[in-house]
Amino acid sequence: MSDDSTAPAVPPGGRRSALAIVLGVAVAAIVILAALLQLVEGPIGLALVGVVLVLTPTARRLGRRLALNGSIGLGLIPLLWWVRLPLPNGIGRFDIVIAVLYGFIAYRLACGPTQRATILPTFSRIDWVFVGEAALLVWLFRPFEKYSAGTGAVSMLMGAYGNDDVAHFNIFEMIRRNGVIGSGWGTPADGTLFAYVPYPQHFHALVAFAAESWIGPGISSVDREVGAFGVGTAIVISIAVITLVAAIVSLRQLRHSPGLAVIAAVAVPGFLVLGLGAQSFSYGFPGFLLAVIGTVIAIVLASDTRRTRITQLLAVSALAILVAHCWSLFGPLAGLAWLVVVLRRPWRRFHRRLVAGSVEALVVLATVAAVGFAAWLVVDATRAAGSPEQALATPGAVPVSPLTAMCAIAIAVIALAWARLSLARRGVLLRDRPWASAGLFGLVALVALGEGVVLIYLQFRIVRSLGYFQYKFFNGLFLVVAILLVVQVLVTIAPILAAWNSGREPRRSASEIVTTTIGIGLVSLSILTFATIPANPQSSLADFRPQGLIVRNDLAIAAVTPNARVGRILEAAAVMADQPCARPVFVDPGSKKKMAEANQWAMSLSATWTEGASSISSYIYERTELRSTAQIETTIRTILEGAADRCVVLSPASLESLRPEVRSDFSGRLISW
Repeated sequence: MSDDSTAPAVPPGGRRSALAIVLGVAVAAIVILAALLQLVEGPIGLALVGVVLVLTPTARRLGRRLALNGSIGLGLIPLLWWVRLPLPNGIGRFDIVIAVLYGFIAYRLACGPTQRATILPTFSRIDWVFVGEAALLVWLFRPFEKYSAGTGAVSMLMGAYGNDDVAHFNIFEMIRRNGVIGSGWGTPADGTLFAYVPYPQHFHALVAFAAESWIGPGISSVDREVGAFGVGTAIVISIAVITLVAAIVSLRQLRHSPGLAVIAAVAVPGFLVLGLGAQSFSYGFPGFLLAVIGTVIAIVLASDTRRTRITQLLAVSALAILVAHCWSLFGPLAGLAWLVVVLRRPWRRFHRRLVAGSVEALVVLATVAAVGFAAWLVVDATRAAGSPEQALATPGAVPVSPLTAMCAIAIAVIALAWARLSLARRGVLLRDRPWASAGLFGLVALVALGEGVVLIYLQFRIVRSLGYFQYKFFNGLFLVVAILLVVQVLVTIAPILAAWNSGREPRRSASEIVTTTIGIGLVSLSILTFATIPANPQSSLADFRPQGLIVRNDLAIAAVTPNARVGRILEAAAVMADQPCARPVFVDPGSKKKMAEANQWAMSLSATWTEGASSISSYIYERTELRSTAQIETTIRTILEGAADRCVVLSPASLESLRPEVRSDFSGRLISW
């Protein structure tokens, strides 16, 4: 008898699994090869991300799947930059993630009909809102894609995208150059630390991931890096907005109400990217806006009345990490949502589901550790101010929203939550778990108001007026409670309208009228919030524009408006990037009152911004009223006499205007292009 006759037969299922694994590995290898050939960049890379969000099988329905996949990606992808990975040249983290996910999808497709059926989500009429949402965001952020390279990209960043982005681009670029967050940047030539090493960098790592999908992992020219920062920011915010809309419209109460889902899909971007939230771009706060969106997504996911699954725990945990590492003052709100999800898990049956329970416990512990790391970063970053309390009194420019309007909306959320709880207790129309939805929304609004009171108290202990962080917190809180109010209204009237629709035709018509009226009101409130009102009574309605359209227009104008200052900064950055000394400084008298900003932009664009250089930048800020050549020469002398490792970069015209004795005194330390 031969050996073959005695060998056990390979079961068909085992053979299919082996072939599925081979296919998955082959697809992943093809993606890696395409990445090496630079075939997965630009619009193709963005399309690959969209397909992954749709096909990764975390839920059956498309809306729920987008909500979970978007949340998990936004919260966990930046963790890949917490350590330096030994990646080969030409391959980035984006390529690895996309290859693994496409390999997994191919594996599931080859496993058989049962597994294959989980890949394609279940579609419904509501899902058209995601197409409309994506089209709106593509149109709104079109300037970033249109001017993604050249001086136009740099002009947009400096002229219309918010001066705080001088720091945010610097962090983004340092992550791109070093392949790791601040703790792994090493020591600069001047022996201090690179600037913003302890700054929370979750948002910047996300943008670096998006930038890899657009221009690849390798460092490119300065203008393309700036363009990738703009495009990457637009991609991250767009995915976050779509994720939030998906979380809302996939709520059980709204799943069978397309009209109400459309209201949510229009009102949410109205608040976030067309109304008040659009100011985050003109002031350079995109990471702050991401924290606001992440907070609301976490609350909405936690309010879901369906049985809590591991994917929901993972998604809300990821969002808690996102918020803690983007803007920690919203941490208590996202943390409350996370705590609700954790407490709803069946931990009492842990011994019966040891493997699954162990995975969930690991997720919880990892979340606590990651949030703890964020708290440590915040404390470390505030040491320069003396204490976190003193850091809260830091001055800065920020738009101011009406505090009374925010309080009124928060109180409305609380009142509506109480009304829903009362109706639920009496069994009137509402059959969902009241604590999971209404109670959570009301509690979040109450905690938010309490945190605002604490911030006001801490601020008044130091100075007798509200400041940068307080106003910024209340601006974000306005967006959080406003969107929660929209969701509260929609999920409250959904069962009422469903009851009406089950009756005669007049009732159905009445429900349509109610839906239309509420929709117009909520959408108008969101889109027209903080719109520019024309001062001229003769102006047309075309002059009455939401903030988002104003920001979009300003970006387009800045991109096509020639600016000699931008050219000088780019030239200076090119010189400084070659490291002519340990601590290069750009002095640009032509920038007048923005001379210190010009130096910061030059340091940011050249990746030479250090803590040692920050003190020089502060000195230049004090000298912004320079008018004469003598004052400029005094400033240059003070900088160069402070340490031998400093050099000053000047434009050819500025260098020529200096007195010969100044040029001779510091020969070799005055540099031009």
